[in-house]
Amino acid sequence: MEGARGPRGRAFTLIELLVTVAVIAILIGLLLPALSHARKCAVMTGDLSAGRQFVAAYLMYAGDHDGAVMPGFPAKWMVTQRRISARDETGAEITTPDAVQRYPWRLMPYLDYTLAGFYRDAPDLERWLAEKDRWRFTYAVSVAPRFGLNDAFMGASEDFGKAFSASPAQQAKLRKWGNFYVKRVHDAPRSSELIVFGATAGASDGSSTTFDGHFRAEPPNFDRRRWRAASISESTPPADAGNLSFRHLGRAVVANLDGHAQTLSGEEVQDMRRWAPKATSPDWMLPRN
Repeated sequence: MEGARGPRGRAFTLIELLVTVAVIAILIGLLLPALSHARKCAVMTGDLSAGRQFVAAYLMYAGDHDGAVMPGFPAKWMVTQRRISARDETGAEITTPDAVQRYPWRLMPYLDYTLAGFYRDAPDLERWLAEKDRWRFTYAVSVAPRFGLNDAFMGASEDFGKAFSASPAQQAKLRKWGNFYVKRVHDAPRSSELIVFGATAGASDGSSTTFDGHFRAEPPNFDRRRWRAASISESTPPADAGNLSFRHLGRAVVANLDGHAQTLSGEEVQDMRRWAPKATSPDWMLPRN
C-alpha cells in the first residue's frame, strides 16, 4: 500500500511573479518620497531646535552684560586693543583677530563649547582638533557655525556702515542714521519678529574647503540692496541670499530675539522689518549719504 501523499506545493506562475514585482515597485515608489520628506522634516526639526539654543545662549550673554547685546562684528582695532576678546575650550586666549571678530568663539562659553548640533561640519572640526591642527580648528569654528548672526543690525558690524569707526566723518554719518541697530535687548521693538540668527551655508576656508554653515546672516538691504537673488527657491545659492540656506522646501530657519525659531518663505524673509529695528516697510533701507 502506497503511503499517503500530502498536497503538492503550487508554484507561482510567471504572471503572478510579475504582478508581485510590480506591486513591490509601486509600494517602493510610494514610500521613497515619504521617507525623503520624513528625513527633511527631521533636519528641519534639528535646525529649529539648534536655532532656539543659539538665541538662548545669545540672551544669556546679554543677561551677563546688563542687557547689552554682543557686538556683532567689532572692528579689528577693538580686538588688538583688547576691548574685545575670546577664549577657546582650553581657556587659552584666541590671538587671531579675525576669529575673535566673528561671533562664535565669543558665544561658545554659553554653548558649553559644544560642536555637535551647532556645527554641521562637527566631524571635520573634531578630526582637526584630534590632529592638533589648532589654527585650522580655531578658524573653522569661527567661520562656519550652523547659524549666522544678523550682525548688521544686532550689535552692529564694522562691515556694515563701519559702525565702530573712530573717524569723525564716519561718526557724523552714523549720527544721521541714529540708533539703526539693536544695542540692548529691552530696547528692541518687535522682538518676536526680529531676526537674530538664520540657518546658513557656504563659508569657505579660503582654499578648497566649503563648509555647511556661515557666521553671518546678511540682510537683504542695508544702505543698498545686498542680496543678488530676488526670487527664492530651494536651489537658491546661499551666496546670493545673504548666506541663508533655503534647504527646507524653499524656506529658511530663523531664530528671533524673543527666543523662538521658525521657518520663513523667501518673500517673508526679505521683509526688512524682520531684520532692522527702525525698518518701516518691507523694502526699507538706510539713506545713502
